[in-house]
Amino acid sequence: GDRRQEDREGACEHASMLYSYTAIQLDSLCNFVFCANAPPLLSPFFLTAYADGGVFSMVPILEAVQPCTKEIDVLLVTPADDIQDVSQMTTMEYYMRASSLGLIGKVESDIALLRKARPDIKLRIVRPGGVLDANPVKFDPKVAKQLIQQGYEDAKKSTLETTPLLH
Repeated sequence: GDRRQEDREGACEHASMLYSYTAIQLDSLCNFVFCANAPPLLSPFFLTAYADGGVFSMVPILEAVQPCTKEIDVLLVTPADDIQDVSQMTTMEYYMRASSLGLIGKVESDIALLRKARPDIKLRIVRPGGVLDANPVKFDPKVAKQLIQQGYEDAKKSTLETTPLLH
């Protein structure tokens, strides 16, 4: 079968700066809890990399730059036209939204700085096609599978479209 399809259906990410992809079926709450809380050293892994953890835009782009860096993949959690109705948000959702907006500005300025300082680095930026439904109350296997599918489609669209925005 298609390796990427298998990865989407059975892999999850440990939320830490150094993470591992671990093959776990995403069909039960128990597996979600294990995936979110298991220390990477206790799980077998087949890929290790640096990553952002969570639904905030805390992508450490500039930290990825080394003298030999040629390409950087940036996976964002906020669409380019992120306009949300805040009137129905809870206090916690509103706080998270306000914090996220500040972090989005930092990520955007880092991208602009990197493009100016190192035009030799190829940036591939993947943005979601719409606002991500990452409310923990709604975090169930169906929502997770929809988010995984949305991420797969957004990444596929970003790699197929070669635009100045994607460099």
